[in-house]
Amino acid sequence: MPVTGGPHRPAPPAMRALAIAATSLTLLFGCTPTAARPALPPPPFAPERTATVAATVAAAVEATPVPLEQGDWAIANGGIRNTRARAGGFDPAAGETLAVEWEYALTSSGPYGYAAGAPAIVDGVVYVQSLGGDVTALELASGERLWRYDGGIPTAGPAGPAVASGRVYVTNGGARLQALEAATGKPLWTVPLEKDGYQPIVVGDTVIVGTGNQAHVGGNSGFVHAFNAENGARRWSFQVVEEGFWGNRALNSGGGVWSPPAVDLERRRVYVGTGNAGPYPGTRNYPNATSRPGPNLYTSALVALDVETGALDWYYQVVERGLFDHDFQSSPIVVDAVTSGTRRSLVIGAGKVGEVVAFDADTGRVVWRTAVGRHENDRLEAIPLGQAVLVYPGVFGGVETPMATDGHYVFVPVVNLPTRHTATGHGASDGSSALVNASEATSLSSGTGELVALDIATGALTWRQEFDSPVFGAATVWGDHVYTATYDGRIRAFDRVTGAQVWTYDAGRGINAWPAVSEEWMIWPIGLGPRPRIIAFHVAPPVTPTPTPGPPATP
Repeated sequence: MPVTGGPHRPAPPAMRALAIAATSLTLLFGCTPTAARPALPPPPFAPERTATVAATVAAAVEATPVPLEQGDWAIANGGIRNTRARAGGFDPAAGETLAVEWEYALTSSGPYGYAAGAPAIVDGVVYVQSLGGDVTALELASGERLWRYDGGIPTAGPAGPAVASGRVYVTNGGARLQALEAATGKPLWTVPLEKDGYQPIVVGDTVIVGTGNQAHVGGNSGFVHAFNAENGARRWSFQVVEEGFWGNRALNSGGGVWSPPAVDLERRRVYVGTGNAGPYPGTRNYPNATSRPGPNLYTSALVALDVETGALDWYYQVVERGLFDHDFQSSPIVVDAVTSGTRRSLVIGAGKVGEVVAFDADTGRVVWRTAVGRHENDRLEAIPLGQAVLVYPGVFGGVETPMATDGHYVFVPVVNLPTRHTATGHGASDGSSALVNASEATSLSSGTGELVALDIATGALTWRQEFDSPVFGAATVWGDHVYTATYDGRIRAFDRVTGAQVWTYDAGRGINAWPAVSEEWMIWPIGLGPRPRIIAFHVAPPVTPTPTPGPPATP
């Protein structure tokens, strides 16, 4: 049976949603602000931490068929529900294939290469942002450059555009959110952020963006911000880390919001996956996270916010006071399914913790919880002083990049990559040096990857594909297939029902970005390696053989 658990709803003293809502706020849906929901006490039980769903779940459940969306890919994951799915694609049985139609060279880079994130496709135009900060518009049919904005500042990413109402929204390394004119690239407005932001989304007349924690510099928290899409006026903000930073503001940090949130219009909620607490695992003076007692709210959690005010509705913390860099940061997915004969909406989250968790969207209760990839020493509550332990998932492991769903299965890109940790973060003096030391104790060359398909109603494993290289290319459903890419530069397509491989393309080493797709096009950034570029794949029709001429007729 699927294990369930309840969410926490904030008690009045913890109701710290920083609902910096403008008094004359124009709301997303043209209505006036509602009164704050009454806060309920936390449930009388702790969240379940153990992996819960075996592949032998004996329940008569099935996913509700969901027709794949059609049309443009205007924001990071294709839409505000983050399904990363579109109709279209190619039909191998009919002799179709995918061919490279054009390429566009990327020339400006950031700390992690040239591209990490997703482009957008709107009205026959491709919009792409490099990690160097520039934004470029390309004609979809030809790859011809229409305009390029060079006013950005390099960023670590993930970075990419959101396009709506004739505007292109981007963040960059200068801790800014910008709106550009979609037709020309001309800057329209710029607003400051407290630190670098990540790929934004647009819903209605509002831009929503998450920010990081400044590489775990003490006293820094991730935020979620909402801005007026027309003029950049701030509507509300939510600080992930509790005020007071768990008793040590000078050292503690966390709660980065690296991935675009999901928006549930029916329930008027924004679902956000949050990053881990720091320092991790600890420092010389505070080994094993002793600087941050308690659960370290609201890190490594799924938080549900009111879409109009940013007020905290409920939260579920997947990792309490974790020692390791185990975020729950992946973009949540909102999808409908039938579980135990009952149709319900699910919110499905994941992250570097290496677990996928499905929540009831109405109640916040856990419906199922499945561990993916390799797990070793990740449940330790303390590391013996003077010793080092190898931990799976490591700081670049677990579910690093976005999942996808076709309404039947959840497709999960997995990285099996360990990190060697010590109680003091290898002698770190603060959170930033602990982060650097953990990164240096991780070897990308030792990593492998998986793409797994989980039953959306139960979390049971349906199929798995394994690779010799980490999967940093997300999962994307396009027609009958699911696509992913490995760090060694190989793009692959699999039958989404059987898991059989149907297509592959070697782009050269270095893929840590993910695509946008439309009916006949797949646009994939290649951010590392000798030829950083955008590749435009197009559906190629069957090749009709040319008839062989017969012998000349004899008189």
